[in-house]
Formats: sequence, structure tokens, C-alpha cells
Amino acid sequence: MKLQVQQLDHVTILSPAGDMVADASDQFRRAALEHLDQNARDFVVDLAGLDTVDSRGLESFIWLDECATERLGQVRLAAPPETLSTVFEITRLQDRWPIDDTVDQAVANLQVGAPVP
Repeated sequence: MKLQVQQLDHVTILSPAGDMVADASDQFRRAALEHLDQNARDFVVDLAGLDTVDSRGLESFIWLDECATERLGQVRLAAPPETLSTVFEITRLQDRWPIDDTVDQAVANLQVGAPVP
């Protein structure tokens, strides 16, 4: 799996590509943890480049959500391919996170919920 990380204002955008399975899930967690350690709390996960996600990949999304929530932050998912949308429906995880059609839409929705400094 390839992983790109981008910081946009207070939002960390994680863009995994390929297969998010086993070791790739650990890579995702390490990257997210680096940003969490720097007080990041709002995340958008761009799913557009993912081909498959196994149970460890789904657990990584849940882990990130729990970490962000502990910091009073949010996680939004964006641009899931149809196969991943089906996985989220089957596992009922689509009820856990807001899922936006695009990364820009997800970032804008996080901006709306951003705390006032």
C-alpha cells in the first residue's frame, strides 16, 4: 500500500492506495500516530485509491476514529469506491462515519465543525 499524508489547515488527509491489509494497516496507523502525536485531531481518509480493505484495515479506521474522538476531533471518509461502499454497508460501518463524495467536501464539512480559536 502507498500512503500520502497532507496537512490542510487543521485537517490531516490520509490517502492510502492499493490494498489495506495486514502490514499496510500498521503503516496507516504509524502515519496517523505521527500526526496524533503532533496534536492533530481532525482527519479525512481519502478512500478513492483503495482496492481492498480487510478486517485489520477496518480496525485501523475504527482506531483512528477513537483516537480523534478522545481529542474531541472527527474522522470523515471520502470518495469510497463502490466495492468499499458495499463493505461499509455489510459491516454497518457507514453509520459510524460521515462519508463524503469528495475529499474537498469532507474537508469543508470538517471546517464547518471546527472549533473557534
